[in-house]
Amino acid sequence: GMQRNSEGRLELAGKMSEALFKYGLDFYREICCGMGSEANSAQYIKSVQQSGSLWDSALLGRLFESLRSIPFGVNVLPRCEFLHFGTSRQVISSGNILMQRDIGSTSLNTCLSINNEIIDGGEIAGTNAWVEGCKISSRLTLGGENVIVGLDVDEPISVPSQMCFDVIPGRDRNGKKVWFVRCYNIYDSFKDSIGQGATFCGIPVPEWLELAGTELEDLWDIDIPIEQQSLWNARIFPAVSKHSRYCEWLWLFNPAEGNPEDFQAWRGAERYSSAEIATLTDQEEFYQRRSLIRAYEIRRSLRKMFRGDSGFSAGELAHILKNTEEQSEWICNLLAEARWRYSSDNSNGLDSMVFPRVIHTIGSILSELGDGDMPVEKVFPGLCEKLTGAEHDWLCSAELGLDSSVKLREWAQQARKLAFESLGKVIISSGSNSTPQPRNALRSDEIVWGRAPARFDTGGGWTDTPPYSLEHGGCVIDTAVNLNSQPPIQAYMRVIDEPVIRISSIDLGTRIEISLLDELLDYRKATGDYALAKAALALSGFSPETADWPKGTTLKQMLEEFGGGIELTTLAAIPKGSGLGTSSIMGAVILSVIQRVFGRTLTHKELFHSVLCLEQSLTTGGGWQDQIGGAVGGAKIVTAEPGLIPDARIHFLPADVLDPRINNDQTLLYYTGITRLAKDILGQVVGRYLDRDRKTLFTLKQIHSLTQQVAEAMSRKDIRSFGQLVGAAWQLNKQLDPNSTNDEVEALLSRIQPYIFGAKLLGAGGGGFLLMVCKSTEDAGKVRVMLDREPANERSRFFNYDINPEGLVVTVC
Repeated sequence: GMQRNSEGRLELAGKMSEALFKYGLDFYREICCGMGSEANSAQYIKSVQQSGSLWDSALLGRLFESLRSIPFGVNVLPRCEFLHFGTSRQVISSGNILMQRDIGSTSLNTCLSINNEIIDGGEIAGTNAWVEGCKISSRLTLGGENVIVGLDVDEPISVPSQMCFDVIPGRDRNGKKVWFVRCYNIYDSFKDSIGQGATFCGIPVPEWLELAGTELEDLWDIDIPIEQQSLWNARIFPAVSKHSRYCEWLWLFNPAEGNPEDFQAWRGAERYSSAEIATLTDQEEFYQRRSLIRAYEIRRSLRKMFRGDSGFSAGELAHILKNTEEQSEWICNLLAEARWRYSSDNSNGLDSMVFPRVIHTIGSILSELGDGDMPVEKVFPGLCEKLTGAEHDWLCSAELGLDSSVKLREWAQQARKLAFESLGKVIISSGSNSTPQPRNALRSDEIVWGRAPARFDTGGGWTDTPPYSLEHGGCVIDTAVNLNSQPPIQAYMRVIDEPVIRISSIDLGTRIEISLLDELLDYRKATGDYALAKAALALSGFSPETADWPKGTTLKQMLEEFGGGIELTTLAAIPKGSGLGTSSIMGAVILSVIQRVFGRTLTHKELFHSVLCLEQSLTTGGGWQDQIGGAVGGAKIVTAEPGLIPDARIHFLPADVLDPRINNDQTLLYYTGITRLAKDILGQVVGRYLDRDRKTLFTLKQIHSLTQQVAEAMSRKDIRSFGQLVGAAWQLNKQLDPNSTNDEVEALLSRIQPYIFGAKLLGAGGGGFLLMVCKSTEDAGKVRVMLDREPANERSRFFNYDINPEGLVVTVC
């Protein structure tokens, strides 16, 4: 019945609309009963009408057709507990249960303090109570079973047992600002009528009114029948012009202690019912008060808010700063926290991950708070004066100085850059403290040859990437594959007489010769053709930062000590930006070859972590699944527990659903011809994780949990489920990073959709290779013919692949 009116707005109209407003829609009856996969129209109409629905059959039939396409499911929870927050008593009891679960205790000897500002010696004394949204600078004494909301406690206050007290901002009947004061007993029912024994402050309403010297007519309008007269619609709660005047009404808890003047003041006061208060409450001020209290508590608790296990996000912090007039003070506190976190004394184990998070968060929120082209000091007046000398010195040393020429956008970018640099340093320093000076172990005519397959990632991608993987562990599924029957990633190394380093690339057709140490150590540009090889050599000992070389040692001297010059040749028979883990696997091959030249063999754990450090040195980021995927043959699920040095556990899986020789060529590998540097994607996703973006955290958790389902489908050799889960993994990748796809990719996927169970771009996405799981051999053939005739672009094409059972192999020839 939805249609547009003359103004173009959607509105309900017609018979469906009339029935809706006349009879209503019951969620469990008219709605849910129409969503079951086995429901049909006749059964639906019969069961709904037998359950009391007044809708006629024709309209129910139309409703059924509208509802049946909505996805609907029921999950039976293996363990659950229902907590009800309906009555005041339940607010306390259910809140206590939640708190007990949170702290792991079966009993509490305290009250529930919810979003309160407690300062200047303020305290809450009492147990079994709920105190929320209060500003407490004096002693609040509670008798027990109390609900206290919205009070400013500037002087000692005692609230008797079972009594509740709330103060609510609002507008009176004339629109003037007031505060509504509500005192009542925890067992008072706002639903019961006078005839049903309604009480106020624990006393039957007629008795209370007799004590107050007033009549029923003073509380209810004459048009409200006596059977409907309840505490909900009784004009019994006074309004005051100043918040602090709520103290004048504490005697309402025990009217027997009230004097004639008190009762006279109550009778003469402007009083409101809860029904009126519900409509006259100033919602904006109500929430603003709570936001300010929350902001104050967060500012006092920054160390807690930035703990590794805290989900406190940059978005939440930005929201707070946008709604406060103390932005400069906030930023000063945040910078002080960043400096404290930067201190080496506070950077042990996973705690060392907190500084990158703090400084990245500061950079993110500052970029949202003002004009990026304005100087920081203009956007946040007085900030420089509020910082200590030590904080100024630290900011300058970190290239975050706040002089008048620094623009906000530049400062924010530098802060985020520092976060990634610090993250990389933490990972690099977590390995071996020192590397021995390299020594040649080869004979003069020997060459070391390393080769490795590429890898397919079919589940869990991103959970291997620091800092998520270091803080939460990771779980990925990858498979080692040859392309065109060969391991496509190879490296060769030999020792030559001349004390220089020559690096060649067969696939690029280029070669360089390095004779100076500065030329070797200039590898921090991820797009450099030889950055990976240079960094691998430097981290293997040809650098004063990694090995104990005397100060001033030249590259020539290092090579002479080593036993000769180096000739290193690489071959990557894969298009650039493939998504097959080429860079990380090549790093593993080069490092393994170099170490074999030194006469050493790295363990898997040493190799995987060395590649992780290598990529951090290159500032490309990256995780551990790529190198494991190529270094270890076959299909496997790889898991690692939290920790600075991942200790991967590898469990092998049957590769039948992926192996074209076994699955009748139902899986296809297609190069899209589109390239995208993974560093760009990594920076965006890791940045959002450092900011604790809620959507990013949720998606990473989903990706993590999906991996086991993929493994189970592979174990069952269920190609349909496997393909569908591969498609689900791709959707999660897009949810994590919308830029992992583009119009060209989506157009390609749309063309093949009728023929596949699922597909995904391999790696970080944005281009590279597309893995397709087709519904049948015939469908795979149709896709081949279609894309061969009309390729996605001039570079796109199919690649043949097979499962590589060996992984990384290094031999001396």
